Amino acid sequence: MIDREGVRRTLALAGRYLDDRRFDEWSGLFAPDGVFHDGDADPVTGRDEILRRIRGGGLANDPELFRRHVTCNEIIDYDGYSARVESDLVIHERQGEGPWGLRLGRYSDVLEIVADQWLFRKRRITWVVNGL
Repeated sequence: MIDREGVRRTLALAGRYLDDRRFDEWSGLFAPDGVFHDGDADPVTGRDEILRRIRGGGLANDPELFRRHVTCNEIIDYDGYSARVESDLVIHERQGEGPWGLRLGRYSDVLEIVADQWLFRKRRITWVVNGL
C-alpha cells in the first residue's frame, strides 16, 4: 500500500519541529543510522551526530531568530518499503523585529518505514542561490 500521507506527515513534522525548536524530536525523524547533509557542509550520520549538528546551528543558539519552514511540491516515488522524495523548501525568517527574509532550497530525501513510521534514511538540502 502506498502511504503518501505518512510520508507527507514526516516532511511536515520535520519543519514544524525545527520551527518549534524541538530538536530531539526532529532528530528522532531520522533512522538510527540516518544521514543528514546540509548544503556544502559535511554530511553527518546517526541521530546523535544529527542532533549535535542542529544544536550547533543558529536556530538553536539565537533566541531572536524566528523561522517558518514550508515544504511543498513533493514528488514521491516508492520502491517497496522506501520512498524517494524531492520537495521545495521556503524558509521565512527574521532576526528580532527586523525585516522578513526568504531562503530557498530543495530537499532530496530517502525515507523508509521503521516501526510503522516513515523516517529519513537520507536527507539532503541543496540551497538555491539568487532564487528571487
